Amino acid sequence: MIPTRSYVLLQTQTVTANGTSGIIVLPGDYSSAIIALTTASVTGTSPTLAVYIQEAFRVPAATDTADITTGTAAANYTVFDDFLAFASATGAATQIARVVGGGNVVAANSDAALSAGTVRNGPLGQAWRVKWVVGGTSPSFSVSVYAKFIF
Repeated sequence: MIPTRSYVLLQTQTVTANGTSGIIVLPGDYSSAIIALTTASVTGTSPTLAVYIQEAFRVPAATDTADITTGTAAANYTVFDDFLAFASATGAATQIARVVGGGNVVAANSDAALSAGTVRNGPLGQAWRVKWVVGGTSPSFSVSVYAKFIF
C-alpha cells in the first residue's frame, strides 16, 4: 500500500491580483485527496477570492502519434480544466474539500468558471495548477493551499 502523502500546492503568499501557480506534478496511484485552502490577513473594500484547482493537459502536436506524457515544463501544458472550486472567500478562514476520484464525466472545459463550492466527478489526474481570481477594491489575501493524497 502506498502511504498517505502531503503536498504544498500553493505556498503562503499575498495575492492582490488574479494569478496561477506553476504546474504541480503529483504522485501517481492516489484515488482521493483532502485539500485545504487557508486565507488570512484580508484587507481591502469588499474583497473576494475565488480559488480553483485545475487539471493541466498537454495538447498533442500535429506530429505526435503516440505517448505524449514526456516533459513536465509549464509550456507543455496548454489546457486547464477546473475540477474543484472553493466557496468564495471574503475573510480569514480555512476551507476543506474532500475529493474522491472515480466515475465518469463528460463536460465542457471550464477555466475559472466552475460554480463555487463544486467538485467535478472523475479521476484526480497527475498535473495540476491553482488559479485564483480576486475582486473588490484594493483586495489583499494571504493564501495557501495544501493537499493530502490518500491511496
